[in-house]
Parts: sequence; C-alpha cells; structure tokens
Amino acid sequence: MDRATYLKEIETAYQAEARGEATFSNLADHATNPDEIAIWRMLARVEVTTRARLVPLMERHGIETTPDEKQRRLGRERGEKRAAAGFAAIVESMTETLLPLSLIHI
Repeated sequence: MDRATYLKEIETAYQAEARGEATFSNLADHATNPDEIAIWRMLARVEVTTRARLVPLMERHGIETTPDEKQRRLGRERGEKRAAAGFAAIVESMTETLLPLSLIHI
C-alpha cells in the first residue's frame, strides 16, 4: 500500500468511528429496555475510544481530526432506520455485516 492510500485509510477509519458513534448513540436514545440502552451506549463508547486512539497517528501525519458532520448525520440516519427494526433485527443485521469483515483479519 502506498503512503497516500495508507493515510486515506486512516482518515476513512476515523470518520467511520464518528459515524458509528452517532449510530449507536441514536439507537440508545430510541431504546426503552435498560439492557439495550446499556449495550448501545457501550458500543458508542467503543467508537469514541477507537477514534481517540487514532488521533495521535493522524496528527503525526497531518490528517484532519475533526469528525465530518456528514458522517455524523449519516450515522444518525442509520440509527433512526435501524431503531424501527427492533433490537433483535439490528443485532442480526450487524452480525451478517460484520462476520465477513472479521474473517478478513484472521
């Protein structure tokens, strides 16, 4: 991977964390079950923590560290759509989406 691609991948990962935080925060806001609220809030914290861990690397390479408002909006919109499906359907969808990605890194 060349340097430009590497730097773009870092920025893309950072913005994906901003989008994920917005999604999970929105899901927590719409949930009514205390256990579900706790799960969505924990996942939002994971996104925040991951994004924060990328900041020193990004600063070292001169990459902007401001979350893109468009990504946050997309995350909120995704959270709105998923909230209507209910907890079980959301988890099933996430499992189907994330399982193939996890196999890439084995």
